[in-house]
Amino acid sequence: MHPNLDEPNHACRFSLAELAALYDARALGSLIARALDQLRRDGTALDAHLAAGAFAEAAHVLHKMKGTVSFFAQDECPLAALHSAEAALRLGDRGALAAALPEARRVFAALEQTLAAHLARSAQRIPPPTL
Repeated sequence: MHPNLDEPNHACRFSLAELAALYDARALGSLIARALDQLRRDGTALDAHLAAGAFAEAAHVLHKMKGTVSFFAQDECPLAALHSAEAALRLGDRGALAAALPEARRVFAALEQTLAAHLARSAQRIPPPTL
């Protein structure tokens, strides 16, 4: 059984510390902004494919989103939920999808929240570029 992401003591945690050691603040901010934008666009596309019953296309988009999550996730993040949702889409298994998709959405929302919060914090610390 996967952990309940709604419980206050457990959340899908994402670490930007390793990336902060590799990138300067502007480059990291740019990377995170692109990842956040892509995650949001993919989420919109996923919803559209699901609404249309286009499970193969939805599986492709979810796979991309899973890659984004994997890039930022720490071990505590239940990637199994994303694997289950993707497998359900590929098999066209509506029952398994109904069971797996809510948790997958919580994982995506947790990443989106983490990335957006980082951008909000860094916007306060980084002076605008000089021309």
